[in-house]
Amino acid sequence: MRTGKRVLAILFGIIVLFSLALPVFAADDSMAFDFSLTADGTSEKYAQPGDVITVTLTVTRTDSAEGFTLYSMQDEISYDDEFFELIDGSWMTKSGIATTDIGLMDGYRSFYMNRVSMGGGDPWEAETLIGNFQLRVIATSGTSIIENRNCIIGNQTGSASYVTNARNLKVIVSNDCTIHFETYKGTKIPDQTVSIGEKVIRPGDPVLEGYHLEHWYRDWYETQIWDFDNDVVEGNMTLFAGWAEGETVPDGGAPNTPDDAPRSSLPPWALCTGGGIVVLAVLLFLLFGGRRIPVTLEPGDGSPSIQVRVRKGRKLERPQVPAKPGYRLIGWYRDAAKTQPWKFRTDTVTEPVTLFAGWEEENGNQ
Repeated sequence: MRTGKRVLAILFGIIVLFSLALPVFAADDSMAFDFSLTADGTSEKYAQPGDVITVTLTVTRTDSAEGFTLYSMQDEISYDDEFFELIDGSWMTKSGIATTDIGLMDGYRSFYMNRVSMGGGDPWEAETLIGNFQLRVIATSGTSIIENRNCIIGNQTGSASYVTNARNLKVIVSNDCTIHFETYKGTKIPDQTVSIGEKVIRPGDPVLEGYHLEHWYRDWYETQIWDFDNDVVEGNMTLFAGWAEGETVPDGGAPNTPDDAPRSSLPPWALCTGGGIVVLAVLLFLLFGGRRIPVTLEPGDGSPSIQVRVRKGRKLERPQVPAKPGYRLIGWYRDAAKTQPWKFRTDTVTEPVTLFAGWEEENGNQ
């Protein structure tokens, strides 16, 4: 019976996601690329405190050995600034590559490498060295992952991006990694020291008045739930508390606030056998299971607006990052003047809203 319930819950989630989740921008699978980070030609580097690491980014076409025409490219290379220190002026890049180093909302920093062709595309080899920069190791222990994020190679029209795969760089000072728990305004959880390849011990739930803990996430945007039973440590990291409104969930119980049911759960009457009853249950839930509010997304890159519908009181999933040649996405805003940022981690949808993409030119001008 438990397996049947799990299958029905998964099927129900698929139906809801298929009906509501529309891709903001299409993917172009006619070409595929690897974004690879290395140090001294390897993806795993042993280092000592004070060592200088030269991080190299290479882009390789993987669907063919032939060269291609590059119209736009970006990579957001994130690093932990409690583990590394960027050496100012240390970067060297292929001609036409723009660079920027910025702080991120999750506490990391990112070294951007970007390229936009202003003359109808540029010929690139199938394997192209994009550039390198240097980081000084300032940590005294642990392991850190230097990570590719938002790897994009745009097609000729700028309306889609090709398939990309990220290969990250691991820098090892020691196998003893520090695991930090970010509870925001909740009660503090002590750090743990965990060896690479070992599991994190689930801490007691932190307390935050008026809220209960739903999950621990490996990312600030709350898209990757940390599985304490199966996930293992790869390096120093922060786990982020994901809160939901309502009183604390008792052991083996359920939240005392009905609206706090997990997003993917089925109503009790849907957990039954018999195809006809299940279909009817799904239809009834879609009709009466909760008010869904329209959210309009204005990309601001010449593409048409997109509308999604979100259950009242729920958070909006962060849209896929659009591609706008010559610009970098800096956030989504409630107003066209870009003065009121939408906070995906905490803001909830309570009424129809239009969000506007905020862009910044590669040279830093908005």
